[in-house]
Amino acid sequence: MADNAYELKNVAIRMVSQPSFLSDEKIEKEKVLKLLEAGRTAPTAMNRSLTVFTAVNNKEKVQELAQAMGKALGRDDYNLYNAPCVVLISSPRDN
Repeated sequence: MADNAYELKNVAIRMVSQPSFLSDEKIEKEKVLKLLEAGRTAPTAMNRSLTVFTAVNNKEKVQELAQAMGKALGRDDYNLYNAPCVVLISSPRDN
């Protein structure tokens, strides 16, 4: 299991260190899938694995999400840094 956590960290570091990070370039689907797979197989507390990863790799949908999040947060200027792709990590409330 430690290998999966190590891989997740390395994938994330490689993605952040690329010129496309925080740019408006579309992220390649293969890179997003690799990051999701590393997260999916990473260890979780008590190995319950109730974490859900949701990738949004469409800039227009990301902005719709940002607007909804901004409304919920009371921030009209919320834009998720105009990212072309976001990964939402969630789990049940009682987890």
